[in-house]
Amino acid sequence: MKLLAINVLYRPNDSGSSSSSSNTTKSIILSGYDDLSSFGFFQRSTVREYIVFISRVLSDKNPPGTRQQVIKDEYTCYVQTRIDSQLSAVIVCDAEYPSRVAFSLLYKVLTEFEKKYPKSVYLNSPSILQSDYQLQLESINDYLVKYQDPNKADELLKIKTDLEETKTIMNQVLEKMFEREDDLKNLVGMSDDLSMSSRAFYTAAQGENGGCCLLM
Repeated sequence: MKLLAINVLYRPNDSGSSSSSSNTTKSIILSGYDDLSSFGFFQRSTVREYIVFISRVLSDKNPPGTRQQVIKDEYTCYVQTRIDSQLSAVIVCDAEYPSRVAFSLLYKVLTEFEKKYPKSVYLNSPSILQSDYQLQLESINDYLVKYQDPNKADELLKIKTDLEETKTIMNQVLEKMFEREDDLKNLVGMSDDLSMSSRAFYTAAQGENGGCCLLM
């Protein structure tokens, strides 16, 4: 089992509309950490690009007040979006990582981030929303280390959370979040998060076997 990344994102008001295919307004990654030690040195930059890309897509597409488990090949992503703060937390892990731990961790990360950084902090500082990773929350990195072994999450799993407003959509496939089959491919082609080599790798992998040995 491997926990690869945890990101916290802010989604502007006009992002997340399923009727908009232009995706001109994108979520901003406010804080996040990753552990790519399981990948080869030359793979890590490509994997990191895909994690940023997927995190942004999930934040943009996930309806406010919901949490989802999204499957892509041998990897699984978890996303939860708050209604009031427009914040999303995204976890990227392998398929073996237990969903109960992941969902509990999403809640914990969002709660701690909102406690340290009220919405006014980043809304009143436009520079924070100009680029990714402008806010630091060291506890995210601590969780990334601690919960590589989900058995250590016993205490976390005992946390009583009020999730009545949260609708869980399980086993969502990434492509199903898009209106048409080609929407994901088009978004990959236009994304600023992916280098030319990463886009070419994705296209080649999809053409050969419909999947990719990394994340996409």
